[in-house]
Order: sequence, then C-alpha cells, then structure tokens
Amino acid sequence: MFDKDNDPHYAEMSSNNPPGTPDPVAAAHYVLSGIIREAVASRNAGESVSSVSGQLQAVGIGLVDYSRGPNPDNLLVDVKTRESISEEAIRSLLSEQLGEATANRVPMRVTVSGVIHPEARSAASLVQDPNAYLHREKTDPPLGGISISRLDDTSGTLGCMSTRNDSPGKLFLLSCNHVIAKDNLAKRGDPIIQPGTSDRGGPADAVAKFHSCQPIDFFGEENTVDCAIAEMTVTADKRFLYTDSNQCTRVGFGPKVVTAISECLGVTVGKSGRTTGVTKGTVTTTNATLKAGTAVFVQQIGIQGDGGENFTEPGDSGSVVWLWPPGKAGVGQSYDLVGLHFTADEEKPKTSYSNLMYLVLDSLEINVAT
Repeated sequence: MFDKDNDPHYAEMSSNNPPGTPDPVAAAHYVLSGIIREAVASRNAGESVSSVSGQLQAVGIGLVDYSRGPNPDNLLVDVKTRESISEEAIRSLLSEQLGEATANRVPMRVTVSGVIHPEARSAASLVQDPNAYLHREKTDPPLGGISISRLDDTSGTLGCMSTRNDSPGKLFLLSCNHVIAKDNLAKRGDPIIQPGTSDRGGPADAVAKFHSCQPIDFFGEENTVDCAIAEMTVTADKRFLYTDSNQCTRVGFGPKVVTAISECLGVTVGKSGRTTGVTKGTVTTTNATLKAGTAVFVQQIGIQGDGGENFTEPGDSGSVVWLWPPGKAGVGQSYDLVGLHFTADEEKPKTSYSNLMYLVLDSLEINVAT
C-alpha cells in the first residue's frame, strides 16, 4: 500500500501540484504516474505489462469545470489512455495502492488520447490563421516561430534566441532535441537550415550549427525536457513572428520566465509555430507524467486550443509557449515565457504538451535573449 509519509519522491512530485490539491487527488496522480513509468521500463526490458497499465498515456492535475479557477474543489486527476478504457478499471488499479474507499472518491476524467507523438514532421496547415504559411517561408533575419530542421530530418520550429554566459556576443537558437539534435545523435557543428527540409530548405539555407542538447533517456528514467540549441551563423532577430488574419509583425517576448507553474492551471497561453502559426489555448493539465514513444516525461503542462481547434500540429515542436496578453496576476505579464512545446496526442481537440521553460533554460545553461 502507498504511504506518502515514507515516500520521499511523493513530496517532490506533489510540490508541483496546484495549491490546495486534495490529498486523494495528489495521491492518485502520484500512483498513476508511477504506473506509467513502470510500464515503460518493463516494456523496454521486454517484460509483459498488464492491459490497463499499458493503456495509460498521461496523467496530470486538471479542472472539473473549465469555466472555474483551480480551486481545491475544482481539481481532478486527468487521465489519458491509448484506447477506450473504463474509469472503473483505472480505479481498480488505484485501489491496490490507495484502498478501495479512497480510490472510489477521487474525482477523475478519463479520455482517449491515442498515442502521444513528438511533433516534428511536416503537416498541412489545418488552422484558422490564414497567414500561417509565412512561418514556413525563408525569413531574413531568422526569429522565433519559423521553420527549421537538420539536413537529414523533417521540419520543426525555431522557438527563440538565447545566450550563454560562456559565449559572450553569440546567439543560439532554441528548439527541441528531436528537431535539431536527432534524439541525442547530432554532432557538434551539424548544420541547421531555415526553412526546414519539409519547406524546400537545403544546404544553402544554413543559418546555425548544432551546439548541444539535454540528452533524452529512452529506457524508463524520468525526463523533464526535450531541448537543444544551435549557434547562429547569420544575423538573428530576438523577437518572434506574429501572424493572424489582420497582420504579420514581429513581437518581443516578455521580460520574465514563468516559474509559478503550480498557478498556471486555467491560464491562457499562445505560441508561434512553423505549421499553425499563432494559436491561442488554455493550460488544462499541470504536473503531467506522460510517455512519448519509449521515453517518460514528468512535470509537463498540457494545453488545449481555444474554440475546439488544436493548439499545435506536427511541425510545431520547438515552439515557445507564452502568456497571452495581458497575462495573469501572480503568474506573469504579456508574452512572458512559460514552456517549450514538444509533443501532443492524436485526438481532437488534442492536448499539446510543453516542457517548463525554466527547466529548459537550466538544463542547457542558457538565458532567453530579449
């Protein structure tokens, strides 16, 4: 049976939950997160996994009623499964660790997500922004929100420009490991092109050279980020491309990086990406544990697009997520950075997942260039 008082990892994980998260919700979230991690590790080791455990794709803390704030009585365990599975089956898993009484009173939402995939591959634009195509064009100077890739891979998104304390005067583009580092396999100096290969880019379009990444573990250990940087070899713009039905302009990021992640549930955010352009969404899940292929990620945020539209599509990996103007008191102001988008599920409206930006910056030892 689960005993939170004798499990040091529980306190660490639950500290990222929204303030006042009820104990049964926090405990259920923790137990299901552990089941996801164990299932991935077992599969990677060639061991069998129960049908229910194998169906779990993600679990986080979500809202009962999206029109209300993250009050303690409005929080639930948000469970994503590959195929349809009953809530009773999930509760049965929980009862083994929490007891039947606790498992049966945990507020829960179980939805089918399909498989969760990284989003660095080409796709048609299926969004409202009629100017989204501009994010796939050659752009001089390069800036956040546009198409990039390696020469041997498909297109993703340039998130933003960054700096390193050990490299004064130099700029580094930030994107995902799976976009520019080829899942840990890149070599320092590999060319990064703009636009990417999916958008007719080629060797003559090199704008940066690969520098470093935070390695991803694909064998069941916890990951928090999917990120990498490349040193710019051409002049760059520190802003991002902002398009909608009325305009195409360049906008500066906010002055801060959001660290009050436990306060972000229900917050309105935006992103500028290679495929879908600028989209608006809401943080519907926090402190999410998910499996993406054979990798496990923890401390992620889940976002759903406004109006039933998807927040992201394939090709948007690497997009920086920021607070939609005017921001939120206690969290941050307009265009302050929240996360780095890297993966999404398959169902519409899909949930798109982002790393926490402050963890991205810490892991790569960089600062956002503003």
